[in-house]
Amino acid sequence: MTYKDTLLGGLSKQTFLDKYWQKKPLFVKNALPELPSLIEPDELAGLAMNEEIYSRLIIGEKLELEYGPINEERFSTLPKCNWSLLVNGMDLWSAKIRTLLNYFDFLPSWRLDDIMVNYSVDGGNVGPHYDYYDVFLIQGLGAKSWKLGGKCDKNTLLCAHNELRIICDFQHDRELIMSTGDLLYLPPQYSHFGTTIGESMTYSVGFRMPSCSEILADLSAELNAQSCPPIHVRDPQLRSLSVKDDIPSNYLVEIRAALSEILNDDKLLLEWFAKYM
Repeated sequence: MTYKDTLLGGLSKQTFLDKYWQKKPLFVKNALPELPSLIEPDELAGLAMNEEIYSRLIIGEKLELEYGPINEERFSTLPKCNWSLLVNGMDLWSAKIRTLLNYFDFLPSWRLDDIMVNYSVDGGNVGPHYDYYDVFLIQGLGAKSWKLGGKCDKNTLLCAHNELRIICDFQHDRELIMSTGDLLYLPPQYSHFGTTIGESMTYSVGFRMPSCSEILADLSAELNAQSCPPIHVRDPQLRSLSVKDDIPSNYLVEIRAALSEILNDDKLLLEWFAKYM
């Protein structure tokens, strides 16, 4: 039996996609049995000193956030407990960590965002929060306690925090302990709260899709860069207006028609999307 056989807890890839992907969490005990160490804490800290690598420290009960690069002196002054080091893009910087991608070959490669590594000490956490991407959390070194809540939306109340999406009055309906080799899949917008027990290393394999605002912004830039004539919105059949500042609702029909002409162009959309992703 290979790791790929145990990754989804006995589920076939298609069953996972049908019943769990973007629908509900899945916890798999011993998904990657005998998972070797992929990176040492000191090596990860060394990479966090590199200004080309995106890294963060999250410290204490107030979840104070510091951005990298993080120098050696700062690491030496960190407390003995309750802090986390997060380093993004580790699939680009570590061949060993990049091998984790082999387990997810049933997903489109262009959906991959990155592999983030979280090293933390006892009590370290990033607060109860949710993300806008699919993520597979793989426990490496040590253990971590996880509390899982429901799906969040625009009405979810967030605490006042400059950078982190911290949920106020977080309520969980499930709690579990992850140890080396365990896997937790979380769909977008599901609330979760992980707290380190002792010393911990967690690998987060994230798969992200762009938001509508990102799509519109980048597609607009693509259209502006093209040499072909632009598509303009036409006036509807005009009528004399009693209030000249009014915008008649039939203008919306023309706006939608112009946008539809762009969105119905499969060749344009596919070429743009391939470049974007």
